[in-house]
Amino acid sequence: MKLDLRQGIVLFIVALLFLGCAKIQKPSKTLEELLVELGASKQEASLISQNAYMQTKILKTKYGVNLHPILHNTLVNLGLKSRGLCWHYAHDLYDALAPLVVNLDAVIVVANLGSWLREHSALVLTCKGCEIDKGVVLDAWRDKDSLIYIPVKQDVYSWRRR
Repeated sequence: MKLDLRQGIVLFIVALLFLGCAKIQKPSKTLEELLVELGASKQEASLISQNAYMQTKILKTKYGVNLHPILHNTLVNLGLKSRGLCWHYAHDLYDALAPLVVNLDAVIVVANLGSWLREHSALVLTCKGCEIDKGVVLDAWRDKDSLIYIPVKQDVYSWRRR
């Protein structure tokens, strides 16, 4: 959905007011440790973890991200950038990681579906055949510099399958 200039300016102002509001506490375990707990082998967990971080950096460079994610969204919605919305990250991260997933399930998830300002997409890795609430969210969009990972149950978002 493209925004007109007025909507973009309003979104930009709202974004400035809320920068930093969506900070999350980093889990006490590494992504690799969480994936092993879900049923991945150590090798699989290591490969997925390394690739998730690497792919996040690649995507941020490819999308030209150097601003807070909400501000980058504004540029995309105004047509000044071509990619970098949360669903771009979710799908591109899925495409990169799904071929590496053997003992887990990879699922694209959404929160607040249909809410113009609050809708958000990410990737969840969960145990084979398990519901997403048992899994770990991989969110390459939420932080302009790094991959965010957090157990679904500890996240601020209420996720559901896309």
